[in-house]
Amino acid sequence: MHTETHVLSPVDSMTFRSVFARDNRCPGARDPLDYFYPTIERFGRMAIGQHFWFILDFPAGKHCACGGDVEYLTPFTLTEFSSL
Repeated sequence: MHTETHVLSPVDSMTFRSVFARDNRCPGARDPLDYFYPTIERFGRMAIGQHFWFILDFPAGKHCACGGDVEYLTPFTLTEFSSL
């Protein structure tokens, strides 16, 4: 079985912030949950066991979104984990 490897190019912080935003500070920016949704939808099919995912907003210091088996794998409910 052959696995193809893709190397990601680095993105500078200004480009990252102009592409992803959850508010109107950057015109044309995309909500990260909308952008990553196709990948998130595949997690359940790719996982070999219990899993959860989350998207962080580093500048604001909070979670944007999370899902999966948060309650099974952490001591938090999904709502509590989202508000940390």
